[in-house]
Amino acid sequence: MHLGIKEDDLFPEPGELRGLMAQLEALLELVEGNTKIQANSEAA
Repeated sequence: MHLGIKEDDLFPEPGELRGLMAQLEALLELVEGNTKIQANSEAA
């Protein structure tokens, strides 16, 4: 089944994967930062 996916060229290029990973990591940092801010304001 995965061979069909490769033939259809649905896999992103390595450069695209690196960009996507960078975006996901930035989003994760943003979400984690917002969670910490909300927790601090609730504790106050």
